[in-house]
Amino acid sequence: MLKVKNLTVEYSSEKNLNDINLTVDNSSVVAVLGENQSGKSLLLKTIANCDSEHGGQVVINHFKAETEPDKAKLIMSYSPEIPDIPKQLTGFEYLELVANIYDLNSTDRISAINNLADILDIKDKLQTTIEYLSFATRKKISVIAAFLADRPVVLLDNPTLFQDYFSQQAIKQLIINRKESCSILVATNDLIFAEDIADKFVFIKNGEIFAAGTIDELSHQAQTKKSIEQIYKQILG
Repeated sequence: MLKVKNLTVEYSSEKNLNDINLTVDNSSVVAVLGENQSGKSLLLKTIANCDSEHGGQVVINHFKAETEPDKAKLIMSYSPEIPDIPKQLTGFEYLELVANIYDLNSTDRISAINNLADILDIKDKLQTTIEYLSFATRKKISVIAAFLADRPVVLLDNPTLFQDYFSQQAIKQLIINRKESCSILVATNDLIFAEDIADKFVFIKNGEIFAAGTIDELSHQAQTKKSIEQIYKQILG
């Protein structure tokens, strides 16, 4: 479970978070929605880098990030919007490095890497140096890294960015299949994708939460039909 209480971040004049409160229950997906520069990526980045300066509290399962950041980091994983992967490594070498950090044994790591690479259809690219891979493939490797060790909390920032239709569907199905064993927080600009995967939705504007809830709750609040696109237009328009 992930709990964020009164989270406040002063990052720059244009990028701030103000009094953010949200909960991602076990076996659920919460989608964070909002315009560009609304604070979606900053929210996930702050949770992932839980020892960074911020006000409020981030709780990963029972670990308070402010007092036990090392323990909190070990039970969550994070795929940033722009993959941060050393370009001199192959995809497989990078995933091996991630597996080492999470202390996966050699048998489990090989099986997990191959299984996830098959699901996202990049097994044939894992021996290629990152430098020569497309952004979309790097993004898939980052998503694989986030699910590799079965962490209780998974953070995904714009996981379908620059993906084709079939890749989007594969990532969507991966999230749906894995949510039973973890809590997943996803930031995305893809409203159809969000509606397909999420149990609850958080709408952010100018670093503040404007609305949050299930699609039923939000459609009632916005006085519109049960469509995330229509709710988005009504709440943030």
